[in-house]
Amino acid sequence: MTSRDTDWAALHDPQTTPEHLAAVAQRHPEFAAAIAVHPHAYPALREWALAVSRPTEVGAAAPVAGPAPVSAAELAVDALADESGADAPCSSGRPRRGLWITCAAVVALIAAIAITQSIVMAVANNAPTAGAEDSSTASDCDQYLALTSEQRSSDFADDTVARWDENGLTLVPVTAVYDAQCPAHAGEGYPLYEVDTMGDDPRCDVFLGLSDDQKNQWAADLSSGDSWGLSSERSSAADLETGCRELALPTQNMIRLSNYLVDLPNRMSWQTQTQLGYSWNTVLGVGGLVPGPDVVPLGGDLLADGSTSRVYTPGSACGFDPATDAIVPLRLLMTSTTGDADPILMSAGWTLRVREGAQPVSRALLEANYSSGADCSEPVGSYDGARTFVGYDDPNDEIWSTDAFSVVLKDFVSPQYPAGAISDLSAYELVATPAATRSEDPVMDMTPAVIRLDGSRP
Repeated sequence: MTSRDTDWAALHDPQTTPEHLAAVAQRHPEFAAAIAVHPHAYPALREWALAVSRPTEVGAAAPVAGPAPVSAAELAVDALADESGADAPCSSGRPRRGLWITCAAVVALIAAIAITQSIVMAVANNAPTAGAEDSSTASDCDQYLALTSEQRSSDFADDTVARWDENGLTLVPVTAVYDAQCPAHAGEGYPLYEVDTMGDDPRCDVFLGLSDDQKNQWAADLSSGDSWGLSSERSSAADLETGCRELALPTQNMIRLSNYLVDLPNRMSWQTQTQLGYSWNTVLGVGGLVPGPDVVPLGGDLLADGSTSRVYTPGSACGFDPATDAIVPLRLLMTSTTGDADPILMSAGWTLRVREGAQPVSRALLEANYSSGADCSEPVGSYDGARTFVGYDDPNDEIWSTDAFSVVLKDFVSPQYPAGAISDLSAYELVATPAATRSEDPVMDMTPAVIRLDGSRP
């Protein structure tokens, strides 16, 4: 994935920080429309993004000088106040989504968004004259709906927006989009630029409704796009259809799908439903084999409060020896499928066992690195499995687990197998196991799922 692809993906991640958004704006001003609607875009950055991304108005007068530049310090204070809800630029210990807003954050924010000063100046040369008589006065849906059909056609004559339809990526008249979307937002003062950005990303729900020929066309269009994370070899229509169905992402955005599939080359998926009717989809991704010398520590990231997260080396809880052992990393994704119900508690379990009839050379263990520390299972016996259960106390409708899970293969490399006992990857298999979040709401139904460490299925 190129740095441009990474920046585009960050704009579709609701956790991307204001500092990161400002850095993306500096590198890629053409992403302004996506930056404007991101939930963490602070007011000054959003104002710039709207100015850049708003369609050029037909009949506008010649450009004039833009607004006076805003200082980085003013932008930092504005951004901090917007994020913390405080009036002062330095707030003492008000938590927001697990982060602490401190004076140190102001310093970091000033450094990260100083680029907005030059961005605002660049926008000035493209700003249309305010109040130009022949330009459209519609900036929200209510104003648009008040225009006659002739005014709509005149004011938005050649404006188009990108849309994914049965033909792949196409440009459609912006008036067609406004005519379809604005009635649903009547009386809300809903801005037109947000209507512009609705539906401009490829979506699984649309893709799954296409014919085979249309899906193939989409796959070709996606793999040639700048924001698509997967190679053309991994973007076949069949692969995309499987990914859409298995990952069951709430937004069904296929750009996010590609980012997930990059990290989940092999995976199994299963559905869980409880007695009270709550349900969720679980995906357990099985990574490629990592030899002992290639295993690197995880964590050590700088946190918002200035501390450093705990460093963890996969296999360390199981007595990992890099000279003889290997790791198969696992990744967990859970998505609520209950519907419009409140966010729910979700849990998952899986068992590692020896495939019937197989005789592996190595010894396999399950390791999980939780926030409280790492835990190692007993070695898997002939047909007895090692088990892992996880549950998340913070209700959510999507959990992309930050906990690290892995299968540790002890004595994988030996004098008899100097290149590693590769056949053991098909000898061990992971099996989905029922796991309830609450004893009063037991699991009533769960679809079966099995995958071997080499990615094959029984």
